[in-house]
Amino acid sequence: MRVCASIVFAGLLLAGNSRGQSTTTPFDLTVSTPKGTSAWFMETLEQVYDTKSGELTIATKLIVHRAFRVSVRSVMKSGHRVVEVEVVRVHGSLEVGTEDQPLEFDSATPSPPADQEGSGQVAQPVLAMLAHADKKFITRIDANGRVVGSLTALVSKLGRDAPDLSGSEGSLRQLAESAFGRLPKSPVAIGAQWQHQREDSAHQLPIKQQVTVTLRASDADAFTLSFDGKITPGEPVPPELPDSMPEEVRASMTAELIKMQEEMEIQGDKLRGEQRVSRADGLVEHSEVVIDADVRMTHDRVPMDTKVKLTTTLRRTTEKEARPPKKAKPADGGR
Repeated sequence: MRVCASIVFAGLLLAGNSRGQSTTTPFDLTVSTPKGTSAWFMETLEQVYDTKSGELTIATKLIVHRAFRVSVRSVMKSGHRVVEVEVVRVHGSLEVGTEDQPLEFDSATPSPPADQEGSGQVAQPVLAMLAHADKKFITRIDANGRVVGSLTALVSKLGRDAPDLSGSEGSLRQLAESAFGRLPKSPVAIGAQWQHQREDSAHQLPIKQQVTVTLRASDADAFTLSFDGKITPGEPVPPELPDSMPEEVRASMTAELIKMQEEMEIQGDKLRGEQRVSRADGLVEHSEVVIDADVRMTHDRVPMDTKVKLTTTLRRTTEKEARPPKKAKPADGGR
């Protein structure tokens, strides 16, 4: 009797598993995002650089949070989605060397970090990231989560001109794609793999991601993808320098940085990560990508060896958390 009961129990377990996810059943991961879908996101870029040049060693840590909203304006017959992306806030911190206090920055703060005593040229990459704030644009996302076509700038507030996106289009294009999964072109089963390439210009180093994506799990609510790959030098990208910089200095610095990018060498690189995508709206619920690499660049004929760790996370958030905090009104009403 006990043997029979065990057999029946085992049979029930097998039957229950057969109704769950199958490793051989192909899943169509393309989700038709309904018109009117809107979601808020918080992206965090953490960049850690340990650089050695001659006898000099310097550590740099830059953390940037970009809060943005993605809204689907329309869905085309091809499955392409016309989306509007609005970046509402950029904030974070920069630590260089042995400085006691990190340089805090926030697009909601009137005075830029360059005005802070002692920040000097260190604040230039921060100013470039702050320039992304308060920008709104529309673009087209295909069924596989890629931007197709260009970005069209929109006026974010009445009385303002549409922003110039030319200097930051690569980074903003990547921001738009990050809200959608890295999807295959056809249905795939659990464990299936496909290739995905992406130009990555959101960091200070222009790189190209070459990634093997694996479908790890899929259910009625969402599916999970894992990433494993490497990076290679990308196309040199002119640095995003602030308009306040003198033209002569901008031209000289741009030429110097372009040359350094062209001669950049990458070794010991590894990319890994995971992403969960909602089946309800086709947008990412959470993702994380970590890149480790050894980078060699040359400045004034002096080699600079840098250990790099880049961590990019994306999560859903609320409008209240995304937007800058409202300033408290004075008790006397400002009189």
